[in-house]
Amino acid sequence: SKHGIFVEVLVSFMHEDIISSLQSLKGVRDVSAPEKHEIPGEVPAERIVVTIDEEKVIPQIMSVLTESRTKVLSVNVREPSLEDIFIEMTGD
Repeated sequence: SKHGIFVEVLVSFMHEDIISSLQSLKGVRDVSAPEKHEIPGEVPAERIVVTIDEEKVIPQIMSVLTESRTKVLSVNVREPSLEDIFIEMTGD
């Protein structure tokens, strides 16, 4: 899709170098800065959003995370919403 696909990943521990490993994958457009994310009754987590060109990049993202021994709590894949596309078009 020309707007990319968002892969939202919640991890329990994240090394700085994981971000650059993810950014260097072919098909990855952008990786957001990790944000603290509280999950009730769980360890503190961090949330990153990886923007990719196509879904076949997802297994590579997962292998970068598992090779770095990052505990992945959840992965949520979503196509951009109309709102996302609108923000992108208006350049906000």
